[in-house]
Amino acid sequence: MPSRSSANLLDLAESNSDYADPTRHHSPRLPRVLTLPNVLPDDSLDSPPPSPSLTRRILVNHRLPLRVSPPVPPSRLPSFSLDPDSLSILLLSGLPESCPVIHVGTIPLFVSPDLQDEVADLLFTRFHCVPVFVSPEIHSLFYHSFCKRHLWPLLHSQLPLAGSAGGATPFPPNLWRAFVSANKLFADKVLEVANPDDDLVWAHDYHLMALPTFLRRRSPRIKLGFFLHSPFPSSEIFKTLPAREELLRALLNADLVSFHLDYARHFLSCCSRLLGLDYASNRGHLAIEYYGRTVTVKIVPTGIHVGRLHSIAEASETKSKASELVARSPTLRAAMALTCSAFQDETHSLAARINARFGYDAIVLIDGPVPTPEKVAYYAIAECCVVNCIRDGLNLVPYKYTACRQWSPALEGKPKKSVIVVSEFIGCSPSLSGAIRVNPWNVDDVAEAMNLAITMPEAEKQLRHEKHYKWSRDSPWESCMIPADFDWKKIAEPVMRLYTEATDGSYIEHKESALVWHHQDADPDFGSCQAKELLDHLENVLANEPVVVKRGQHIVEVNPQGISKGIVVQNLISTMFE
Repeated sequence: MPSRSSANLLDLAESNSDYADPTRHHSPRLPRVLTLPNVLPDDSLDSPPPSPSLTRRILVNHRLPLRVSPPVPPSRLPSFSLDPDSLSILLLSGLPESCPVIHVGTIPLFVSPDLQDEVADLLFTRFHCVPVFVSPEIHSLFYHSFCKRHLWPLLHSQLPLAGSAGGATPFPPNLWRAFVSANKLFADKVLEVANPDDDLVWAHDYHLMALPTFLRRRSPRIKLGFFLHSPFPSSEIFKTLPAREELLRALLNADLVSFHLDYARHFLSCCSRLLGLDYASNRGHLAIEYYGRTVTVKIVPTGIHVGRLHSIAEASETKSKASELVARSPTLRAAMALTCSAFQDETHSLAARINARFGYDAIVLIDGPVPTPEKVAYYAIAECCVVNCIRDGLNLVPYKYTACRQWSPALEGKPKKSVIVVSEFIGCSPSLSGAIRVNPWNVDDVAEAMNLAITMPEAEKQLRHEKHYKWSRDSPWESCMIPADFDWKKIAEPVMRLYTEATDGSYIEHKESALVWHHQDADPDFGSCQAKELLDHLENVLANEPVVVKRGQHIVEVNPQGISKGIVVQNLISTMFE
């Protein structure tokens, strides 16, 4: 029987009736995409007209980096402003300032069809943003129903429990059709502005997991990267998803698929067990051969923009709020709890019981969004930061907390100190070697860790803070530009330093005749992957130098050719005889 995963869903996505009719019984499938030269589907559209020969980045997210307000008469158009806290804007810090960028995504406000062209022109002219207009009905099915109620829980390792009170149920076909149709709309907008031969398209997160299929099908030459900010579950959990093969194949239609730490291993395991695809190391990176293409799978730890955070911390509004908080509770340990809307009632009830027991507000709950200056002020005065998620992908709170403590008005003129208690199930945990890691399911373990965080010696708090702050700072990637006439140590050391700054728990040992990069104190999986990359990087930049690059137990070492302990001993013995 032919595989259902080869059925063509592109025609389905282009038909309004397909996703509008919830009574349809078949479960649509994303097609495999063949990207051989000169092989295109009959119904493919022509490539968009060429754009100027510039290496632009086209960032595709579910939301555009904009703040939107409803129209104020007599204007018919909504009011727009740039959102500096959006992920898309924060990502720009990793790009050269001169790099042209276009953002593609939706806006959180319905725009009537007769105004869509006018809004699109406005956003592109003022903000370099290309809006994707999804009807409220389809967006509700795509985002609120499919993404949030089905896909998000499963990616966070929550199995669907059919029939349980409030539990997830297998998604009906109309939700899957809405997800596919919305991803197709995103692809249409990307291809309106992208030049496949020059531009780099960078898609983000689980809302757009089907996007690579549509882009690769219509533009086989497109340069496409995909970064999953959420976790990726083990194969035993992911295979419960009805559309499991379609989403795996969709991701494999990208050129680069990036994950947080262990989640890359889970993805590779899914590709192996569900699709029968093997992976191998290719020049220091993991790679999968898929229909004649090499798909690179990379582990990408995410950092913060320390400079921007410093500017916020130095703002008068932030300092005023921090001083107010310090004055309000000079003898109390402050904590901030971010509550989840699904459990607000339970959280408030628990906090009320605890506060009643102690006779004062030991727990202060803050509901709803917190302005960035106020959030930075809380970070600055907190003695300890606890991030205790049961599963999480992108979580930068520990890094932000550490950076804010560095400039805290409460520590002005005093040694800098901070302590982090972090769940071992979130993406940033392995990069925080100075944190107290806990199992969030073990209540006693968490309680003991919080007590240790408050009572540990001041000197230890300072050491932990220094380690984390060094990790949080921006790495000097520009030092990779090395003159060719340097000796091998001046070439190797800056490269090793980059990996040291990107790998918490690693360090460089300078020997008289060798350089050694150690990673025994780093997270085992992340350290091992970084060591493979470093080995490949050093072999490339030192290819014409008289040295040997080798990997050992938790080390990567560079030695001059012909130099070893045995040769040194032999020379010493010969000298003694003489």
